[in-house]
Amino acid sequence: MAIIDKNGGIHGSAGSVVYRTYRGRNVLQIKPKRKKQTPASIRSACEFGLASSSARIIRQAFHPLHRDLHDGAMVNRLTSAVSRSIRASSKERGERDLHDGDLSFLEGFSFNAASGLFPSLQVKPRVSLTEQGQVKVSLPSLGVDSELLDRFYEAGRFRIRFVLVAFNFREEFYEYVDVNDVVLSRLSPLPAQELLFEGEWPQGCLLLLAASLEYLSYNRLDKTYGSLNSKTFSPCEIIAAIPARDEAGQGYGRQRYEKLREAGPQVLMSFFSDYPGRKMREKVDKLMGEGRLQLPWNRSGTDSGGEQRSQEDDWVDLKGKRTSFKD
Repeated sequence: MAIIDKNGGIHGSAGSVVYRTYRGRNVLQIKPKRKKQTPASIRSACEFGLASSSARIIRQAFHPLHRDLHDGAMVNRLTSAVSRSIRASSKERGERDLHDGDLSFLEGFSFNAASGLFPSLQVKPRVSLTEQGQVKVSLPSLGVDSELLDRFYEAGRFRIRFVLVAFNFREEFYEYVDVNDVVLSRLSPLPAQELLFEGEWPQGCLLLLAASLEYLSYNRLDKTYGSLNSKTFSPCEIIAAIPARDEAGQGYGRQRYEKLREAGPQVLMSFFSDYPGRKMREKVDKLMGEGRLQLPWNRSGTDSGGEQRSQEDDWVDLKGKRTSFKD
């Protein structure tokens, strides 16, 4: 049954038509029909769910930085970038995650496509690793030019914030490693400098470094600076993506959490919720063990009889039944 809400939007279905609201517009769609899943569709659904869930976790981790001041297509753009990264792995679907992917697809991702970070700064920091495995940002000298001032004339300060986050998609947690702020005023340029992120790099974690640019205005009554950024202009971008340098043993995430909690009251670590990675791998292993799903080709690209096969033929439902990755 279709209904009209108080804002005039139509929701629900009538016959074979589905009504919904998309970006403030009423949209009509043909009701989708249930189709039997093929091995290829199972693979695609499995990996898309993994990519979208991984992208959601990245969005959540960097929420204190982008603060929902992003463009309307950001969610889909980030899911696409994560999906391309995972697909770049040489492993088969069902056996791979973001740890196996090409993280360069995430570098340069802007949370707000309407306001790029480096075009606004007009300089590009250089990110490197020290011999001790710490992340270092080399920042060129910065001056407040007319283009930076013209956007918000009332801005008295400008803050560049760097946030380094460690992600472990196999132990299902992320942790804030370190935060560095650089503040410059309209009257004084900033000399070149190096920023060192001194937090510990957790085992088995890949690192994502993001940066944002905030325009700050002084409130005389509160005697504080507040942000002038908005959805129309809020530069925030992933500027570096570093693969994990080692593997973490099973249960490492929980053990690390207990260790951090004993060390102090503030634990800058969060566990994933509704992440399908581990469940997906367990379900794949179960289906393969039951003979309902198998990889009929080896890594040389041939089957047991020596016949050449393509990766599109890699998963087969031996009993001709539907398989699902839902609980």
